[in-house]
Amino acid sequence: MGITSIFVNQHCSPRSLLINDYNSKVLANARGNLKLNGGSEEKIQIMEFDWREYKSSPSLQNRLQNMQVILGSDIIYAGTPFEDLIHLVLGSLGSGGLFILQISSDRHKK
Repeated sequence: MGITSIFVNQHCSPRSLLINDYNSKVLANARGNLKLNGGSEEKIQIMEFDWREYKSSPSLQNRLQNMQVILGSDIIYAGTPFEDLIHLVLGSLGSGGLFILQISSDRHKK
């Protein structure tokens, strides 16, 4: 659970929260942060998948449908499969859903 997920969980009171990454080490860290920050495993799901899997995985498409909000925080890097992200977002948002993308303005400054 990164800082954005911790904030959303503690201050926005979502009915449910899905945290995703394709890296199992990142997700292990998220699970540890979930415990440290009082997150409920009933309300918060941590799921490993890669955006590139979405178009070819009916089970993933079924799992990720009718989402109210998709919040992407620090997910755009050089080489990001951006087209796959767009397919996932457009296929997952429910009617009237909202996609919020947070990108650090100083990510590439040295």
